[in-house]
Amino acid sequence: MNLKFIMMSSLLMGCSLFTSCAKEEAEDHKNALVDNTSIKMGSGVFSVSTNKKVNFATGNVQYQPSSNTWRFAPTQYDAKLTDNEKRSDSAYNGWIDLFGWSSKANYYGVSTSTNDADYVGVFEDWGKIFGDGWRTLTFAEWDYLLFNRTTSAGSYCFSWAEVNGMFGLILFPDNYVNPDVECTYFDTKDNYLKLDYRKLNSFDLEKWAKLESAGVVFLPASGYYGNDKYYDMGQAGDYWSSTLFEYDPKSSYALFFEEEDYFCSARCSKRFSTGGSIRLVNETK
Repeated sequence: MNLKFIMMSSLLMGCSLFTSCAKEEAEDHKNALVDNTSIKMGSGVFSVSTNKKVNFATGNVQYQPSSNTWRFAPTQYDAKLTDNEKRSDSAYNGWIDLFGWSSKANYYGVSTSTNDADYVGVFEDWGKIFGDGWRTLTFAEWDYLLFNRTTSAGSYCFSWAEVNGMFGLILFPDNYVNPDVECTYFDTKDNYLKLDYRKLNSFDLEKWAKLESAGVVFLPASGYYGNDKYYDMGQAGDYWSSTLFEYDPKSSYALFFEEEDYFCSARCSKRFSTGGSIRLVNETK
């Protein structure tokens, strides 16, 4: 695992398809457009504290530079991988899904600066782009979601998997009922087992459709970037939290998982200028 991850010892246009950001925020948000047809919420309900539950978006946050448009990915397993190398091209009409730390100084992390100081400022939640209560999980919420709750299946809150050829992390909702799909769970009460979860939990689209209907969330291993280099695409996931890392004013906590050794933790630090993924949530109504 890259050394930048430090483990803590304890711890539109006026139509229905596209809308611009709120008028009073237009200057800060550069009149960004949002593809409203992409904004969908998964059916699974997940506890992120003893008294708070959320539903996840049905895809990672994505951005199209040429049209200044934001959306949720069309599927949970959609990841742009090497397309992110074109993030500096304002005319690029494809989509990117890795971003630096978000503040008013850098337009939601859409920046090519490798200087962490250029990202310092009050956190601008990516959920603000989409409105209607969407937001980024805090460090404590990611940690609770993974390691401090139980599901109807017991202490099995997550596992690793391959969905339609994409490696990533699957999250089981609180009321999970297996939809007759064979799945090898990771038991958080056990030590990390040397199992090949990617092979054991390899789901084609038919099997994934059943799991998704049961409320399962999939976080693709989109990799990350730093100093204009790209790492572990398709092998590791690096997801932002909204919580600053208290030991470094230019870092945030992040959820990090990888295929090698099947490592997973929400207690990793992440430098502001390094690109990561975003999966938004909405508090369960």
